[in-house]
Amino acid sequence: MSAYVEFDLRKFEDNLKELKTKIPNVKFIFPVKCCNNEIVIKEFNIKKKLKVGDNIIEFTPDEAGDFSITCWMNMIHNNLKVTSNKTYFNKRTKGDKIPVRLKTPASRPVKAVTNNDGNIVIKKNKITTKVTYIDYVYEGVHIGLIAVRTSDNRVIVVVNTCTSCNPSPRAYFIQVGDYLECQNCGNKFKIDELDKVSSDGCNPMQIEKVEENDKEIIISKEFLNSLKDKFSKWLGPKVEEN
Repeated sequence: MSAYVEFDLRKFEDNLKELKTKIPNVKFIFPVKCCNNEIVIKEFNIKKKLKVGDNIIEFTPDEAGDFSITCWMNMIHNNLKVTSNKTYFNKRTKGDKIPVRLKTPASRPVKAVTNNDGNIVIKKNKITTKVTYIDYVYEGVHIGLIAVRTSDNRVIVVVNTCTSCNPSPRAYFIQVGDYLECQNCGNKFKIDELDKVSSDGCNPMQIEKVEENDKEIIISKEFLNSLKDKFSKWLGPKVEEN
């Protein structure tokens, strides 16, 4: 008995693959139009260099559990569930997904406050070392911001998406102690250094067109509105609609 599983790397983060234990000759087929270097399934000691065309990985899953398939930089993720429970497949419905890593925010998101010009206003005295998740809505799309106070009493605001992982639905950050952790790739960034990260790469997105004084941080609505497409599938912390 053999099983074939095909991946689309362009939708890599959205897939969930399920296999029964001890199926010999499971073949993963990765159709590639451009090189993404290497695919890693750590628990099964698999590393496969990718090339343009179909890339086939063949192995026998002899252990039940949840395993990760990642790219070589651990930035692109997929879940592989191996199970010996035959009824498991009947219980799941089409479109069900098990995220790689999801944490629950310690605080509820709040609606963005705007001034008469429609720009977002953040009162510094309302921001603490516990992250505030701010939900700004433009044309029905929720655009997330993170505001937090550093250990040296500065207030930093960033866009709540990972510049490299976006547009993955899970390309958002949750506070874990003194760090923000991307829920898609798992990379962590020290809160005290959020204003020092580069404008590209795998890190929280920096804010453009911002004004700041002793009491407030004001963010341009034009800048946030321009992010609409990046947040069209975003699943980060948002205010629940009634």
